[in-house]
Order: sequence, then C-alpha cells, then structure tokens
Amino acid sequence: MSDAPLEAVEAMLSSPIHDHRLSALLVLVERYRRNRKDPSARRKIIDLYLSHTSGINNWDLVDLSAQKFWVNTSAKAASQTCSKPSASPKTYGNSA
Repeated sequence: MSDAPLEAVEAMLSSPIHDHRLSALLVLVERYRRNRKDPSARRKIIDLYLSHTSGINNWDLVDLSAQKFWVNTSAKAASQTCSKPSASPKTYGNSA
C-alpha cells in the first residue's frame, strides 16, 4: 500500500471514513521516512498533508503523523512554513 499512487492516497485523505484517512497518513509517514534524501519528494508529501488538514481531525491522526513530519525540520525550514508570530502583547504566560 505504501507504493500506492499519490492520487489514491489523496482520495483516502478526503474520505469521510476515519480508517481510510488513518491508512493514508500511515502511507505518507512511511513515504516521508523512505525519502530522507529527497527533499522534493518530502515537500510533495508535506504539501499533500497540509492540504488535507481538515480531515486530520482526531488526536490519533495528529499523533501518528504530525511529529513524523516536523520533528526533524530545521528551524530555518520551519520559519519558512510557519506564519509570522503575532505582534499581540498578550502571549502565553504573559499577564500583560
């Protein structure tokens, strides 16, 4: 299954059935792991993942996938994919 075309994986990510989305995420995690030396392939996997976050809506789906994609991301790469921090003076732990 981990060699399924990305179109099939994308269809599973869009499924209303939780187990389909779970299986698709497991495929993406495995492909991401296997493509350690191919930044282009990894980028495609992350883009596909991010385009389907509305279906990644249970803690088990988040827990099995998110850390696999982001734990080894450098600070520079993370800053390129994350939005600018809020300019609000009210931040976590700040009583201002």
